[in-house]
This record gives sequence, C-alpha cells and structure tokens, in this order.
Amino acid sequence: MTSWCSADEVGSRVRGNPPAELLQEVADRATSLLYTLSGRRYRGRQVVTAGFQVDVRGYIKMNDWVPVQNIIESDVPVSLSPGGTTAMVARGLAGTIVVMTFEFGEDPPASGRDAAAALAAHMLRADPRYAELVEGTPAQEDVLPASHITSITRQGVAYSFADRAALARENQTGVYEVDLFLRAANPTGMRHQPKVVAP
Repeated sequence: MTSWCSADEVGSRVRGNPPAELLQEVADRATSLLYTLSGRRYRGRQVVTAGFQVDVRGYIKMNDWVPVQNIIESDVPVSLSPGGTTAMVARGLAGTIVVMTFEFGEDPPASGRDAAAALAAHMLRADPRYAELVEGTPAQEDVLPASHITSITRQGVAYSFADRAALARENQTGVYEVDLFLRAANPTGMRHQPKVVAP
C-alpha cells in the first residue's frame, strides 16, 4: 500500500531536519494505522488481472475488489455497474471464465492525506531518534500537544490530559486533523468495510 503522505509533508510539520528515511518510516506507520482505523478504506488504486466465472444472468460479482474504478481490458465486451460492484457480459457467456484487467480501490481524500501527515508528525515527536536530532529546548508543541489537554488551571499550574484508553475506545487519537478525518470517514468505528453477499 502506498503511503498517504510523503516524507516532505511530515518534515514540514516538525522542527529540525530529520532524515528522509525516518520521515518515510513514520509516514508508512501512520498510513497503516489510519487505514485500519478508517475501516480499511483508501488502500490506493491498483491494477490487477483476474478470471471470473459468469453467472446465468451474465453478471460477474466483483465483491473482493470493490470499488472497481474501470475495466481496462477484457477478452469479451463488458460493462461495469455504476457502483463498481458488478461487471455485465452477454447472457450467452453464462458459465464461462472471463479474464479482465481492471483498476480498483480508492485513494485517500485530501483530509486523509493531511491526517496521515499530522499523525506521522505526532508519532515522530514521540520517537527517541527524533529527540536526539532536535537540539536545545524542545518547542512547546513537541512536549505538550494541545490536542491532549482537556483543561488548564492557571494559578495552580494544573493540566488535565485526555485519557488515551478512552480515546482509543472512541476511535480517536487526540490529534485534531486525524480525529476529524476518522469521524467523517468511519463514524461508526468499523474495522472492515461491509460487503453484500448474494445467495
């Protein structure tokens, strides 16, 4: 799976000049985590060639590949349903195997790419390798992310932080851009996308 964000996008959100390998490593980890938390959506577009058996109605169910974006090549004339779930061929081909090359999957939206960069930067700040790279006193956002503070008492200098276990139960991370994206992309907290299985 391709990373949702680049090393440069992560690097622009942190101080210092971390090596590109470290930036790409946290970008990949953030992508993997967001892919799971989004209900395994947005795995990127891929091209595959596979054979399918045609049913008696001339339909080919594409359930394992949804959403199919377009059919690039086929050994018979074929059309694709608007939702990308079913390919249709002539009824006379019932029972035969049709080989198709097609593009499937979805790229993450802009909010998903921003969320991945924000989460990767947040993960990088917690990495000891990053702490060694940043000289001097860390910036306030590197020590105390505002997204985790739930209340501040000014006179007594008391901070209250969000409970990370409670955030995890709510399918949240405490990182603003990430939580907004997850609320929009996966409001019910599903871990897998639903599939319709025909009898």
